[in-house]
Amino acid sequence: MFPPKLRFALVILCAVGGIYAFIEGQLFPGVALFIVAGLMVYGHFSYNRIWLIYKHVLSGEFEQAEAQLKKVGSVANLSSEQQSYYYFSKGMVAMHKTAYEEAESELLKALDIGLKTDNDMAVANYYLAQIYYNHTSYQVARQYLDKAKQYQIHPNLQTHINQLDTILGKS
Repeated sequence: MFPPKLRFALVILCAVGGIYAFIEGQLFPGVALFIVAGLMVYGHFSYNRIWLIYKHVLSGEFEQAEAQLKKVGSVANLSSEQQSYYYFSKGMVAMHKTAYEEAESELLKALDIGLKTDNDMAVANYYLAQIYYNHTSYQVARQYLDKAKQYQIHPNLQTHINQLDTILGKS
């Protein structure tokens, strides 16, 4: 997927090319370029919502993320990567609302599909470990915490993992 600025530049380029083709009297290339530009704009507004939701979650804006999650149509129409981040974001919003059963379900779906970065995989496993710790399932919590430790992660997350590891060591 192209970054938004590059997509915008491609849309402008296609539109300018379409106008030029019409000026030159070439109907088919002009229409084709306008169709490509239109599809790129449609794709941006249809599928870029997941990344917007993900950015809201990362910045702690859970209310905005939840509002955007409600606007997503059919999850089945999303690519597998977008589905995983949809479920990841939905799980993080549920964690924020302390709806642990829903958070568990959504984070497990995200892990089953597969998240893109090691840090995201570690975050999902860490929060699952927290959920199982809260439900006093210490062995299951330990399994997820050990999975979270396997990834290359942000130092801030490493601090939280170490704290939970210490707590689980005492349990």
